[in-house]
Amino acid sequence: MKNSYIDIWKAYQTFATTAAVLRKGYEQSGMTKMTEDTVPNIADSFRWRGESDLEHQAKVAWLALVFFWKFGFHWHIGIWSLIVVALCHDVGEVEIGDIPDDGNPLHDTKDQIERNMFEKMVDRAFRSKIRRKHKLMKLFDDFQHRKNRGAAIFALDKLEAVLMQLLCEKHGNVGDLEKKENCTEQDKRLMEFTGSSKTADIWAAHMCLHIKGFPSWIKIPVLGLLDTAVRDVRGTPFSWWKEI
Repeated sequence: MKNSYIDIWKAYQTFATTAAVLRKGYEQSGMTKMTEDTVPNIADSFRWRGESDLEHQAKVAWLALVFFWKFGFHWHIGIWSLIVVALCHDVGEVEIGDIPDDGNPLHDTKDQIERNMFEKMVDRAFRSKIRRKHKLMKLFDDFQHRKNRGAAIFALDKLEAVLMQLLCEKHGNVGDLEKKENCTEQDKRLMEFTGSSKTADIWAAHMCLHIKGFPSWIKIPVLGLLDTAVRDVRGTPFSWWKEI
C-alpha cells in the first residue's frame, strides 16, 4: 500500500504541474501576453496567476479516477456520477465567486446557489433520464452535506487543496496565514492546534477533523496519501498528526 501512495503522489505532481504550462497558440494569436519558452515551475506559476476553479476541479476528478482504480471507490459510487460531481462541483462559483472554507459564515450560505447551477449544467449538458439525474443530484447533495457516498468526494476535494499546498511548498512557495489580513476564529484555533501558521498544516488539520468520523474506505487512503506527501516534502509527518 505504501508504494501505491508514493506512486500516486508522484503522478499527482506531474498532472498538477501541467497548470503551469501555458498554451502557446493563444499567445501567438495576441490573446494574452507572451511568456518564456522554459520548463514550467509550478511555484512560479502560482505566484504569477494563482489557480482557477477549473484546475482544482480537474485535479479532484483526477484523484477520483485514481481512487476508483486503486482503492475500489467504484464499489461505493458509480463511476459516471463520481466523475461528474468531482469534475463540476464548483460550477456554482461562476455566479458567487470562491468563498474560502475558513469559518467565514458566508461559506455555508452558498449551497443552494451552487446546487441550482450544478443542476442547470446537468440538464443542459447531459439531458439525463429522470432516474439518472436523481442519482446524480443525490450524490451532489450528499457531497454538500458530507454524508453517505458524497463524503468521499468531499474528502478528495479537501485533500486536493492540501496536496497543492504541499506541492508549492516543495518548490519554495509556502502558504502562511501570517500573511492573511484577517484571520478567522477557525484559523486561529487551527494555528493553535497545529502549532503552525503554514497553510498546508491548517488546511490539512481542517480536513482531518472533518473526516474523522468517515468510514474507513474513505479515510484510510485519503490519510495515507496525505501522510506520504508531507513526508516527501518535509521529511517528517505533521507534528500534530497524533492529536487527530
